[in-house]
Amino acid sequence: MSKDYQAQAFHGSLPNGRAPGSLRVVPQSIRFTWQGGDKELPASGIKIRLGGAGDRLIFFEHPDHADWSIATNDLAVLTDETLLQDPESAVQLAGIKRKRTGNHALLIGCAGVIVALIAGLFALKPVAVDLVTQQVPVDWEITLGDNAFEQYKLTASLIDDPQLSAHLKTFTDLLTEHVADNRYTYRFYLVHDDSLNAFAFPGGNMVVHSGAVLKADRGEELLGVIAHEIAHVNRRHSIRTMVDSLGNAIILQMIIGDTSALGALVNNVAPLLSERKFSRENENDADRTGLRYLEKAQIDPSGIRDFFQKIQTTYENQPAATLDGQLNFLSTHPATSERIARIEAYLKENPGGSHRQVTDAFTTLKNSLAAYLEGRND
Repeated sequence: MSKDYQAQAFHGSLPNGRAPGSLRVVPQSIRFTWQGGDKELPASGIKIRLGGAGDRLIFFEHPDHADWSIATNDLAVLTDETLLQDPESAVQLAGIKRKRTGNHALLIGCAGVIVALIAGLFALKPVAVDLVTQQVPVDWEITLGDNAFEQYKLTASLIDDPQLSAHLKTFTDLLTEHVADNRYTYRFYLVHDDSLNAFAFPGGNMVVHSGAVLKADRGEELLGVIAHEIAHVNRRHSIRTMVDSLGNAIILQMIIGDTSALGALVNNVAPLLSERKFSRENENDADRTGLRYLEKAQIDPSGIRDFFQKIQTTYENQPAATLDGQLNFLSTHPATSERIARIEAYLKENPGGSHRQVTDAFTTLKNSLAAYLEGRND
């Protein structure tokens, strides 16, 4: 029994060149019926093809009626018994089925490739983040860090004393003169805060809490902390963290050169840079790089181990959440004991040679800071 298939016909005589209706296959013809009439195409010599967006339509056309096309999206027509009884039509239908199967397989294959690419991006995300970070201009990074530092100063208790600033520079120069990166200018600022803390903004602005200076027993401890923070700057960890926070699709977009997404991120991220938390990988990298900086400057790297031990003793009874709020230097770091063990291993593997004397510059800084703060309290 013949079946009606929803269809539409195309011809110049139809309203707007087309009309919806129904298609029926009968032994001698393909019959299309619409509200205004009907049209028959001879079954003998009929041409059947795929067409339309995504080859979702099946077209019936005949050379003797070249201006007419009848199309249906009902795939059941491919198994129409009347059509299959005609050898020529049967061959065409078989070809259409093969093509549709191939298209379906191609679609599945493309979907598989996309899934694989996404999975690969997840697996290779550190590499992708590195590629994008390299594309970010250094002057853009410096501007970001300067803007963030200006916002930080609105609520921080910066110590504005020229003599103390000069003593701090003399002390930090012992390290920076030997590990400077020509992309950045390091500027150090003292902040009146009792916590054992120090941190850097992208581009070179660095903050040292008064507590870190006054509670250090020797200059090598404080220089160890500063070496770690310089490593964060030189290794561009703040920018890496920003890029890593973006979605994979945006990272993929930026790999091919479009860094506009980062620009849109600036206003949201800048106020948070002073509270940023680096990944374990970045912190481990800063530990390793900082130790190499200390060796290059001939400064005893055991100071950073002693500083960690001081942190461990000072804050051992405080919950991790409290430490995250007080110490940027510890936020998302590996456990302090783990880091101390890793530094110990480094010291054994790299005994080094003679080390420079930093006591005089540190003592001057520490005593001047203590006197300044005592004077303020009087």
